[in-house]
Amino acid sequence: MPVNTNAVVLRTQPGAELTCKGHNYNLPPGDAAQRRGVLAYYATAALPATHSLADWLARIEIHMQQDVDAGHLPVFYRPQLQLLGDGEQSVL
Repeated sequence: MPVNTNAVVLRTQPGAELTCKGHNYNLPPGDAAQRRGVLAYYATAALPATHSLADWLARIEIHMQQDVDAGHLPVFYRPQLQLLGDGEQSVL
């Protein structure tokens, strides 16, 4: 990572970085569903109430897990995420 760069990224196993890919799924649940990038959908939904990168990651994880628990998102489509850099960095 370049200096002063922070990111929320997909977590991969060492050596599998080139095989890691995001998924699309019909979101939000219900009649308004459209094919969307799973990570982009949840990251966008979590952003308005977010203060830091670590907070954003936590809120993304909560939103995804709520939909998995409710049966709205198959667990296969739930990306594993990680924070690179300073989690206290403001997102605003």
